[in-house]
Amino acid sequence: LQNPMVIHVYHPYRQPDGVNHCAAVNGHCSHLCLRSENRSPLPKSVLRLPQRSATIARQPDVR
Repeated sequence: LQNPMVIHVYHPYRQPDGVNHCAAVNGHCSHLCLRSENRSPLPKSVLRLPQRSATIARQPDVR
């Protein structure tokens, strides 16, 4: 997502039930932990780095 033009905010009661894989220790991510778009069982979360940062991550940091 590069330049969002619209942001939708939903009440928590309208959210589907599920597990927040980023809740515990930020999903073991060093920057921003987001839900993975991948439909396979693993990984459940994905690391997003600032666009201009060059980071070499250890295995626990990248999901």
